[in-house]
Amino acid sequence: MLNDAMSGQKIPMFTIFFLQGAWLEFLREIVVHYGEESKEFSNAGKLTKAFIWSLQDQDDKAKQQKIMNTLPKNIIEFSQKLKFDTSTIEMSVGDIQEEYDQINKGNPSEPCEFDLIELGENTDDKGLVMEDSRRKELESITTNDWFLFDDKRDSDEKVARLKVIVNSAQTGRMLLTNQNRRKAMKLN
Repeated sequence: MLNDAMSGQKIPMFTIFFLQGAWLEFLREIVVHYGEESKEFSNAGKLTKAFIWSLQDQDDKAKQQKIMNTLPKNIIEFSQKLKFDTSTIEMSVGDIQEEYDQINKGNPSEPCEFDLIELGENTDDKGLVMEDSRRKELESITTNDWFLFDDKRDSDEKVARLKVIVNSAQTGRMLLTNQNRRKAMKLN
């Protein structure tokens, strides 16, 4: 369902990381607790499609604006009715609202190329096993923590101040954004 909604669309980098990270985990939890044929999963699919649609350049600006005005609240209300922890999604709504604010200011995030999610994808796409000490260190970082990141692979790269927006011990994924909420990274 997520691949179908994302396929062929112009989506900003942060939103791709959100959809293929926190939102994907949210959808998986819905399937585990309610099933793929449930009204909950169907409603999550409608929210997904509305969100992605609202990010596209639309002829029907009134409909787009209505969705941008109501979708963040609808996501929170929907998630609060579910019988599992949805705090990650609820915290991410602020980032959705930030993107909507940028669209309304005429400064939307630039779309970028992305790969669809491979079915049966291993969370470590390089086939590597992370050392236990490093994994424990990363798992101890909590959502909304800020830290400095220095990519040692690139000597010309400047140190970046990053904020953790998702840190999922279940999947081993961490999503990060910079202070302008414009660039993000995904660590497996």
